[in-house]
Formats: sequence, structure tokens, C-alpha cells
Amino acid sequence: MHVYNGVHGVHLVVLYLCCGPLKLPWAVQVWRGKGTPSSPLLALKLLRTVPASLLRSGRRPCVHADGGFECAAFIHGVLDLGLDVVVGVRCTRALLDGRRVKDVSVRGDRVRLRGYAP
Repeated sequence: MHVYNGVHGVHLVVLYLCCGPLKLPWAVQVWRGKGTPSSPLLALKLLRTVPASLLRSGRRPCVHADGGFECAAFIHGVLDLGLDVVVGVRCTRALLDGRRVKDVSVRGDRVRLRGYAP
């Protein structure tokens, strides 16, 4: 059991494969705490376990991740795998044009984050 941000519990990284209404758990990793690979790096490890035949089967797959995975290493790692990525980010994150995410007027707009551009 670990304490992270004042919360006690087991911290899991879970990879789900979604196809229409189906949501199937594919792989799970336990984050073991300080001194071990971060959650985003564990998630990349799990993504690499998905067979290429599933990733290249007609549709272009997209990785959806919550804000805990917004680091540049994760985003670039997913893009390097040839996948699209949608990641939640903090509203204070800076954009390339100098604005903040909270200043974006249309929800769902594609933006370029400072420090994340490939």
C-alpha cells in the first residue's frame, strides 16, 4: 500500500481496449512508488503489449488518458507508436501562442502545448 498525494491505496495503471460499447481490460501494472518507473512510463509499456494487428486493423486507434498522463514522455511515446492521443491537461498549462488552456474558447479544439510540440 502506498501514499500518494495524501491518499492511501494501491495505484494501478490499467489499459482497456474499447470497440463500440465493449470495454475490455487488456493489461494491468501496479505502480510501486518512488524509485520505480512512473505511471506514464508503465502505460507506455502496456501499450507496447498490444499486437500490431489490433492497432492496424482498419480504424486509426486513439489513446485516451486522464491528466495524470500529461507528461511529454508519454505523449511523445504514444505518437512514436503511430497512435493518436487525447490527454486531459491542467487548465493552467501554457500553449505555444502564450495563452493558457483555460483561455481556449471552444471545448474540443486542437491546441499545441508549450514544451510538447513534436
